[in-house]
Amino acid sequence: MNDLTIINKVTALAEKPITKEIIESDDFAEKYASLKEILDNLTAIKKTIEEKIGEVVVPLYAEDGTTTVGNSKYNFTYVAPTTSLTVDSAKLKKEFPDVYKQCVKTSQRKASLRITEKKVAEE
Repeated sequence: MNDLTIINKVTALAEKPITKEIIESDDFAEKYASLKEILDNLTAIKKTIEEKIGEVVVPLYAEDGTTTVGNSKYNFTYVAPTTSLTVDSAKLKKEFPDVYKQCVKTSQRKASLRITEKKVAEE
């Protein structure tokens, strides 16, 4: 099955309600795995292209300070490395627990859906 056929099948699946029974089906597992494989392949292709763009933009920066090369839709900008200051919270907590307690704050995190691939035991 080619990628376009898989995309069409997954698109059809995305257009209808998904139930627990559908999620638990082998057909869904196969379609989801195919979709994931296509996305992984596209991500690898995108990364390769971006590395090649970097091979053009980085030397321009070194040459004359040009940071951006673009077209009508996209700008590709080189961002030079920088340094930043951070606090070693583990060290602060260990060496200055009172200060740590005064400065620590609680943040709310949104709920999320984690999707992990099950490892199949080889026979």
